[in-house]
Amino acid sequence: MSLIRHNDNNLPEASGRALVPYQEKAVALLKEVGLPSRRDETWRPSQKMALLSEEELPLAEKFYLDSVQKSFLSDFDSYKIIFINGYYAENLSDPLPEGVSFSSLAQAVQDRDASLGLIDGISAPYDQGYKHLNSVMCRDGAILNVAKDTIIDKPIHLVFKNISEKTVTYGRVLIQVESNAKVQFMAEHITTASQHENHVAECYIGAGAQVSYIKIAADMKDAAHIGSFSADIARDATFNLGFYGFGSNFCRTETNIYLSGQGANANFGAANYISQTDMNEHISTFIHNVPHCNSSQLFQSLCDDRGRSVVQSKTIVARDAQKTDGHQMLRALLLSDKANAFAKPELEIYADDVKCAHGSAVGQLDADAIFYLRARSIPLSEAKALLTRAFMSEALSVIDNEELSERLIAHFSDTLLEDFA
Repeated sequence: MSLIRHNDNNLPEASGRALVPYQEKAVALLKEVGLPSRRDETWRPSQKMALLSEEELPLAEKFYLDSVQKSFLSDFDSYKIIFINGYYAENLSDPLPEGVSFSSLAQAVQDRDASLGLIDGISAPYDQGYKHLNSVMCRDGAILNVAKDTIIDKPIHLVFKNISEKTVTYGRVLIQVESNAKVQFMAEHITTASQHENHVAECYIGAGAQVSYIKIAADMKDAAHIGSFSADIARDATFNLGFYGFGSNFCRTETNIYLSGQGANANFGAANYISQTDMNEHISTFIHNVPHCNSSQLFQSLCDDRGRSVVQSKTIVARDAQKTDGHQMLRALLLSDKANAFAKPELEIYADDVKCAHGSAVGQLDADAIFYLRARSIPLSEAKALLTRAFMSEALSVIDNEELSERLIAHFSDTLLEDFA
């Protein structure tokens, strides 16, 4: 099978051309596993494989940094690190606070940064052809380190803006949070063009650290986004992972979380709105390797028109991981007779002293609740928006930032009022 090739005219003339040390390994893996097909279990429910042919790859492009549209989070108080079409835009980014070090991937290659050895260090229990493709093709990204005992006062906001038509963008994020540090990350993906984005993030969380990471993929009307997120959580650390998906033609995120130290905690909340003919997929695996760890996964999907939600979540408990507490809940709300949702929660348990549960539910808006609101002179569009807002907000409660949660819910409500009008 021939690999997707990046048009050389699309690469900058700077250090972005440098090949990173892990690419030869990634090429070998990609040749071995290939890109996914319906024979792969985690891709079987997918109706959109989102494979790009060579004809869809870009011609030479020009970056128009000053013409980038602002998003609903542009004015959010945070430390911004901005990437345009996959490349670090230093002139648009903010200085970072003391205790946080940053390097672009291209610069790290030039400097032979030791952190590069951590890339692709967190494996998945299934083949990830698109992640290997990212390792082969990416030329830039973010490498962040948060020093021991550092407390960051406001979120670090990673912004990935894609503005060129018919392009493939490969982004990469590597985060190391050292022991007892406290930090929040926001990763916002903005696409204003018909484009394919392949994004990979890896996070190493030290002992006793408290880390939140929220991925926001909103207003990507004509885009296809495939992402992979992996985290390794050490002893007594807490990791909160959030996802807010809204208005993307095809969005797929594969999440692999390893609880590697006793007392580790991991919480995942995903809120998705899928309308028209859009499709949103989550493949989530939480792996308990040691005793006394807790995890929770909550997926809330709102499907309208012909929108389709696919969620496959799994909790794996290793033989020695006694006293595990792991929970999964997959919920979908269908607003149209033509919308559909696929839910597959799984438990794979090899220990005998655990407390694990999973469940799923698919339903529609309560007709009595709508009647109650309309009887009090609330228009139908507002009544539906109120009820769905309450449904979606539960998943966003995992975010340890009330201002950010309110901003996301407000964006959700405003857009729903327009769609329901």
